[in-house]
Amino acid sequence: WLKSGLNLRCIARPIPSRPAVGRGHPPSAMKDWLYNITGTCTEDVMPNSYWDNDVTSPESRILLTLFFASAGGAMLYVGSLKRRARRDTVDYDFGIPLPPSRVEMQRTLSHPAESFMQGATTAVHTLTSLVARPPKERMWHLDFARIVCVSCVVTEHSGGLMYSHHNVAFALQWVLPYLFLTSGICFMLSSAPLWFYVSRLAMVLAAGVGLNWFADIYNGRDWQHDFGTTVFQMFYVVFLIGLAFIGGPLRRALKWRYENPNAPNNNKIRGVALGHGLLCLVGFAMVLLGHPLIYIPKPDNPESWAARAKVMFDNSSVIAAGTGGVFFLAALACLV
Repeated sequence: WLKSGLNLRCIARPIPSRPAVGRGHPPSAMKDWLYNITGTCTEDVMPNSYWDNDVTSPESRILLTLFFASAGGAMLYVGSLKRRARRDTVDYDFGIPLPPSRVEMQRTLSHPAESFMQGATTAVHTLTSLVARPPKERMWHLDFARIVCVSCVVTEHSGGLMYSHHNVAFALQWVLPYLFLTSGICFMLSSAPLWFYVSRLAMVLAAGVGLNWFADIYNGRDWQHDFGTTVFQMFYVVFLIGLAFIGGPLRRALKWRYENPNAPNNNKIRGVALGHGLLCLVGFAMVLLGHPLIYIPKPDNPESWAARAKVMFDNSSVIAAGTGGVFFLAALACLV
């Protein structure tokens, strides 16, 4: 069934009685806490229909695991090639260049003045590049991506449900990934300490939740029994704070490796890789088993924020595997 040229495919068939994890989900399960409906397989578009393949299908779970395993293997192979190429020029026990060859020593002894001037010029260029670094330029493409993504989210939250119901321009597949991507790039490029970065996010969170809270009180909504809906879109900031704590050690490790490309690995780098590797391993183990990493019972109120967030918790193993996998690959790059 093709609703339009930009819609994904859904299959019309009787919904079988099967466990929660298997091939496809019924329409009632294809909802999330932010976009409400994740595609066109809904009762108002096509009765008795559900996705023929989603993230919980055996094919998707196996393919996701093979993808990250292949990426890790490729990174180890590239690391071995780099070590082999540098073995003749760098002493990996101390991270310093090897002594010059006999020909270079004879050249230095026969032309001492020229060698001295060449070394002095290299030192001056090195110090100049370290002291007089070019000013940072604003990355306008990140601002453009953020503006477009936020516009799509505002359209959804302002009553434009028909756009998400029909998945116009595949917005359900790229809006949130681009938002998290731009935030992650800005976090990794920032030189501010972690406490300062988190404190700024906390101020944004307090301001957003405060405005939503004021609106709930003004409209007389029962926010006491459903405060999650008051937080609503500001859960994005909550996730950013959590990811900042998880990715903070990785950011320090990547910056250290960038500044010390030939230095031997230390225990901090190994600890970061081990931590993210354990998260990745547990996540993929639960993905292959077909069980969520965090299970919550079905809430009594189907309209509450907890009912919408249940889909996210049902896919918590996929979230842990994907997040831990990406972080582990980055930490592995520091090691190899």
